[in-house]
Amino acid sequence: AWLAEAAGVLDAHPALFDGEALMEVPVTGLWQGQPVFGRVDLMRADGDTLHIVDFKSNRVVPARPEDVPGALLGHLALYRAVLAPHCPRLRISLLWTVSACLMEVPHPVLDRAAPQPLPPA
Repeated sequence: AWLAEAAGVLDAHPALFDGEALMEVPVTGLWQGQPVFGRVDLMRADGDTLHIVDFKSNRVVPARPEDVPGALLGHLALYRAVLAPHCPRLRISLLWTVSACLMEVPHPVLDRAAPQPLPPA
């Protein structure tokens, strides 16, 4: 079943996997003075736009980006916060593997999901 799911994703989105994409890209930076460390599942440049795609294997796929669980949106919001100053044309999407659905997450949705700053130690 997992092999069929992976094949479905590849068949539905061949442009994402055409050899131009980078996989498992480390991302580091600062957000509100706090260090951020992450790993982007797929990163692909298309002209002056940088596409970030996070794969999700959840069995239930939300109908809208606003319905995505906050924890999933929170780490995407951090990627945006770290990368946006360097890549003003940034698009962030979730790729739901169970349905091969590619869901772009608008920046305002990510802004609302951004974690609150940590209190000083």
